Amino acid sequence: MARPWQQPFTPFAARALGEAAWPWLVGGGAAHLVLGVVGLLIVALAAPQRPLAAAGMLLFAGGALQVAQAFRLETRGGLFGYLGAGVIAVAGGLALVWPPTVVAPTLLLGSFLVALGAFRAAAAAMQPLPGRGWPLAGGVVTLVLGLLAAVDWTATGWPAIGLIVSADLLATGAAQVLVGADVRRLTAGQAGLV
Repeated sequence: MARPWQQPFTPFAARALGEAAWPWLVGGGAAHLVLGVVGLLIVALAAPQRPLAAAGMLLFAGGALQVAQAFRLETRGGLFGYLGAGVIAVAGGLALVWPPTVVAPTLLLGSFLVALGAFRAAAAAMQPLPGRGWPLAGGVVTLVLGLLAAVDWTATGWPAIGLIVSADLLATGAAQVLVGADVRRLTAGQAGLV
């Protein structure tokens, strides 16, 4: 029996994911892209008084989007992947908004991004999604960004934190838009197959 990551993605599997899933994937991806651009604009134009809180709010918003998307996907794998990633991102965002005093906030950010990236990559590898290489690559990008934040956490200032969170949002958004486009392409004209 083939492992999930070895199974090809077919129009039948796209129908199982749900024809109604593609607008949520593309829309959520576009919203993540907008959040990423907002983060870049904040980095370029302003030095917020509470930089970690600003990064936390962006991460929280991205996580909340993924939680909302999770309940619009018709497969258990889609629900599990998006819900898990969303909960991790929401928790990371809240931890940055109200950081504990015992842990350096940038080390905390790095830890959450490593966990989030590892979870996203594992969930993408286990699901026979169309274009699953995109969410897998997005998870790896998030993991690497988390490692960068965690390795040099004592010297990480606002521009780096803002860039790391923005890059995560942009990578996630791009992956979701590409997967949504693949689902749409595979389900178009397949209404009579299942």
